[in-house]
Amino acid sequence: MNNPLRFLTIPAVVALGFCAIGQTALSPNALPAFHTVASNVQSVDKTIATDRNWARNNNGSGLFFFGGPPANDNCAGAITLTVGAGCTPTIGDVAGATQSLAAITCATFLGDADDDVWYKFVATATTATIQVVGSANFDAVVDLRSGACNGVNISCADATVDGGTETINATALTIGNTYYVRVYDYLTGAPPTTTFDICVFNVAAPPANDNCAAATLLTVNSSCVTTNGTTAGATETIAALVCATFTGNADDDVWYRFVATATTATIEVEGSATFDAVVDLRSGACNGVNMACADATLYGGIEVIDATGLTVGATYRVRVYHYDAGTPADPTFTICVYNTPAAPSTICAPARWCRT
Repeated sequence: MNNPLRFLTIPAVVALGFCAIGQTALSPNALPAFHTVASNVQSVDKTIATDRNWARNNNGSGLFFFGGPPANDNCAGAITLTVGAGCTPTIGDVAGATQSLAAITCATFLGDADDDVWYKFVATATTATIQVVGSANFDAVVDLRSGACNGVNISCADATVDGGTETINATALTIGNTYYVRVYDYLTGAPPTTTFDICVFNVAAPPANDNCAAATLLTVNSSCVTTNGTTAGATETIAALVCATFTGNADDDVWYRFVATATTATIEVEGSATFDAVVDLRSGACNGVNMACADATLYGGIEVIDATGLTVGATYRVRVYHYDAGTPADPTFTICVYNTPAAPSTICAPARWCRT
């Protein structure tokens, strides 16, 4: 149960410190450092604004938070993350956090690091992936730093907005060295939702079919005979295409090829529960030219291309990637190529000679 003295709802005339009811309250900017104020609070855990937001937004009532900054408010208190084989999220929160050092310019954007918090990990390989997923109203900026606190920036991520996934694919790390990760919300003041998920995991080696030249050969069958595929460790070969009016992120595309045995063929790709497949059918030499695509479903869906106008004996290439940026929790899928045999003809004369 929460301490009833921790959160106090007060009237428009604020009583703080030695001010009594009816006295003039201190300016919000003069509040003691351990006070964080929120107004119009619907959820104490998810809506915590800084005192400057109180000054801007207060409409006659406020809520005092006496919690102080989080333990990882500064680099010296950075929380240790374990490097895993996959993403195992740790929940983070910037509620009550203060600025440790100035915001960095990342992807040409410069936010406000007034609520930065810190994490650290020990490199177990020369590469690592750092992933941060913001809550609904949290626009994460991720700052990877090397050296002693506060470190030197070596990489960053700021490619999405509220609720997005930020990913750093770090390279040239030194095994055994400690690296620091600073996270903050892009905008000034505490966001309406202050939480996020963070994880660090080793980047898998690129799959054999990471590039068009090494495309995996698929056999054209009379029905769908699946081949297992994965985008784990894959890198972008060419930019994502616009398919069904949607443009995803091809940062993990992999390649397949087949030799046409008829002028038509059906290509099917079924994603895992967290894999949103985009399928790109291409003709000509690598990297080929797009001739058809499929992006009609979401996670775990089946994408289908019914290709026509193929040249018997020609090689066609199929590129597959996950629609979203970064690596999904389960980066696997199945793929097949097949020709559906034509229905037997029943047209004959005379009719008594017909046989199906």
